[in-house]
Amino acid sequence: MRQISGISHCVKLRMLFLQNNLIEKIEGLENCVELVRINLSNNLLKKVEGVKTLKNLQHLDVSKNHIELTADMQECAELTELVGIDVSSNQLTD
Repeated sequence: MRQISGISHCVKLRMLFLQNNLIEKIEGLENCVELVRINLSNNLLKKVEGVKTLKNLQHLDVSKNHIELTADMQECAELTELVGIDVSSNQLTD
């Protein structure tokens, strides 16, 4: 799988597991406001974006991607319910 598609109408979706794919961008989740857990580990992400509308998100796994700058994760600061984020095995720098 190369992109997230076909789930924008899933407004009651609470968990999304899309690890081990070839996803390069987080998109199409704007209407999935009930999401509490997302696993996008082992993909090709360079940024964490497209999540700022997910106000109920509690756990985000973006480990084993290609995220390099902490600034590329700025949207996460707006997620007040977020209690866990896994960014391990990325090449993060300030």
